[in-house]
Amino acid sequence: MPDFLKIGDGTGRPARDVQKDILTWVSDNWQSRNLVMQLPVAVGKSFIARAIQHVTGAHVITPSNILIDQYTDTYRGANFLKGKAHYTCNNGLMSCHDWQDGAGQKPCPGCPYATNRAAACNQPTFFNPMSLYYATAQEKWERPRVIVVDEAHQLNSMILMMAGTRLRKSEYKFDESVLNERHMVAWLDFQIERLRRMATYYATDKTRSAEITAEVRSLSMVRAGYYESAQNYATWIEDGKHRGRKEQFLNIKPLRPPRHIAQKLLDAHRIIMMSGTMFEPDIRDLVGDAPYSFLDVDSPIPADRRPIHFEPAPYKMNFE
Repeated sequence: MPDFLKIGDGTGRPARDVQKDILTWVSDNWQSRNLVMQLPVAVGKSFIARAIQHVTGAHVITPSNILIDQYTDTYRGANFLKGKAHYTCNNGLMSCHDWQDGAGQKPCPGCPYATNRAAACNQPTFFNPMSLYYATAQEKWERPRVIVVDEAHQLNSMILMMAGTRLRKSEYKFDESVLNERHMVAWLDFQIERLRRMATYYATDKTRSAEITAEVRSLSMVRAGYYESAQNYATWIEDGKHRGRKEQFLNIKPLRPPRHIAQKLLDAHRIIMMSGTMFEPDIRDLVGDAPYSFLDVDSPIPADRRPIHFEPAPYKMNFE
């Protein structure tokens, strides 16, 4: 049973009483594979997450890049992994994304994105969901002992975004037959293979090749979710505009987070989820039918200091 209070978050800051209670509960329930904590504002979830990471070597995943920045600003030297666009190339001219995928250049020596990505295989890391999903495909990836999910209530909507798409007819040449469940998977397979051939054709055009490869990854994720459960998807064609011209769009959207994505993101020996608001259906979307231990913490802010004010808005909401 790990003793989180002895080390804390590694900064020397003492844990507050509410944090001591939470970390004690985590230790006492360590035999559970899934721990879910409903922690309100002002509890100090970052201290909790870092203390668990500091002791167990856990990865921390959060849907918010801003929250990753807060972690890495507080805990200097911690490894983090976001998209290439969030790293500045060592040449100081542009981001790693613009240098490699835009300008078609090879990663420079000591590329900050490549360095952090490689370190994520065996070093405690702060991830956003998309970066973690693709990091698990690395050959040297090791299944983590513990994954901590901060702001876990946002992970469901992030997975929904990852598993859905909106395609233009001028590019994908669809008709209403694709809305049939029997046709959709075969049609997606055809489009994925077509895009792969295009990526090969544009191999010398690094920018175009990178765009096509990203689209292949996106469609492959949609295809896997649809194949897993077509009944979980809403598909429809709608009229709209693209760059000022009339266009039709094919929407393929999941109703609930596909299990295969949640399982890949949360493939660890132990899952610890923290959020201000966690509902049973959202928890089940992430852990499936597996049992979990649940902790609901009262707000540390006195009730008289957090009143709720209600006043009707002076304007009508615009539907769009």
